Amino acid sequence: MIRPLVLGPESEALAREVREYAERRENWFRPSAEWNRFQKSDRRPGNKPRHKVTIPLGYHCVFSWTVAKLTTGEPIVVRDLSVKVDGATPNPIGVFAIAELFGFTKRTDEMNQAMPHPRWQVGFDECDPPCVTVVEKAPTEAT
Repeated sequence: MIRPLVLGPESEALAREVREYAERRENWFRPSAEWNRFQKSDRRPGNKPRHKVTIPLGYHCVFSWTVAKLTTGEPIVVRDLSVKVDGATPNPIGVFAIAELFGFTKRTDEMNQAMPHPRWQVGFDECDPPCVTVVEKAPTEAT
């Protein structure tokens, strides 16, 4: 099933509200050392209404700025977006367009619009429903 994606002023406003909330340092997600992405927790951005938005027509998005640890132990702040669609797998090209609404580095006209920006890391999670995730280093220092 193909789900249409409607981007315009309404979508931009919805994404901007969540993005501005998530970007504020006091709202950054800081998983603890014993964090398990599968555990149920009120701390998870997906369980916080201010980190969630539905882009018309049925693209469910969770967005956060997350303080992660590199393998060296150094902290890094990343933009973290997950997108699910009712009854379907999200089209990655649509997810890439949504990512740009959330402040991810924009692709230029010279870039292949069917590909993510080179700074992005894209993943696919076969949860139910499946989701596409996009992560990018945020333009700030972790604290």
